Amino acid sequence: MVKKYESFIIFFIIGFIVCGVTVLNYFFPNDYTYYTSAYIYYDKATVVEVNSENLMNSPDFAGWTLGAQEVLVQFTSGMQKGEFQVVKNFKSTTHNIEVDVGTKVIVKAERPDNVAPYYTIYSYNRSSGIVVTVALFVLAMAFVAKLKGIKSVIGLAVSMYCIIAFLIPAIYRGWSPIVTTIVTVLAISVVSLLLLNGFCEKTYTAIASTMLGVLISSFIFLFLQKIMVLSGYNLSEAESLIVISRFTGLKINEIFFSAVLISSLGAVIDTAMSIAASIYEIRDVHPTMDKAQLYNSGVSIGRDMIGTMCQTLILAFVGSTIATLLVFVSYGTQFNQFFHSNYIALELVQAVSGSMAIIFTVPITAYLSTLTHGKDGRS
Repeated sequence: MVKKYESFIIFFIIGFIVCGVTVLNYFFPNDYTYYTSAYIYYDKATVVEVNSENLMNSPDFAGWTLGAQEVLVQFTSGMQKGEFQVVKNFKSTTHNIEVDVGTKVIVKAERPDNVAPYYTIYSYNRSSGIVVTVALFVLAMAFVAKLKGIKSVIGLAVSMYCIIAFLIPAIYRGWSPIVTTIVTVLAISVVSLLLLNGFCEKTYTAIASTMLGVLISSFIFLFLQKIMVLSGYNLSEAESLIVISRFTGLKINEIFFSAVLISSLGAVIDTAMSIAASIYEIRDVHPTMDKAQLYNSGVSIGRDMIGTMCQTLILAFVGSTIATLLVFVSYGTQFNQFFHSNYIALELVQAVSGSMAIIFTVPITAYLSTLTHGKDGRS
């Protein structure tokens, strides 16, 4: 019966999650904003004419120009859609938007009451680029992975929705980051794994393994956080978060916990599903193998995965910090200054906690995958 209506049940679960989160946000809106932007709008526009420009070649960056332009644009969205407006474009080393006739841009329109509006070029209009990028990703997934690739994309979309529409607003309004993150992890794990493999023992095992691996990682993280003397107050954004917490009840001390769990979740799901799939495949090919043999096979497969997945996870963290590390070098940072900084401590705890989640997921998945295997070697 479950198999017959499997797709319907899975998409019902997805619909329930989406509707539930939408209703939750409706009844618990986020009322506080750090900066008011009621009179600031970011509208799409197209450059139709360059009225004047005062530009010079950058002495530091070949091909760059610095200075200012005055351009005529036609709005293609917002309250002034279809209208023409003269806009300033200031080009510096940190804001270097190159515009010419036909360039699609985003205009920052400041329209406070009783004051003349002020317009500047904010950025390129990247709508087409974003659509092409996402389309290439979806097409590649569909072409190579077929139906499972499409299901993976749907699972990823639901995951992003859970994080953006539920987890972030919930933490912002002062709800416990620990509880909301665990709920989010559970929802993402259930949806992602059900989409990939449906209702079967392999899926149930992978879901249980993911949750147990993440929970063990949580305890390890709390231990490491304690001995490294870290909290959310050590984050670079702490100053802004403190201001926000005064109005929303934001629990700054637990935010780092949420970041660690979410950043390691994808790798844990991948590990759990891969080990479970391997063991269930071995069971089907060699039904006479006993539980000990199956467990040892799963752990043996997992050892290779631990090496590659942990390296992948840590390298991903390191790769995201290259720009910051270059700044440290330029400041002539000393070894003790760098080695004992909050930055290194935060990155180390995050990388190790995520890697530990992968390490413990392997034996957990291997063990759970053998539980339904009978003494005679059959499920």
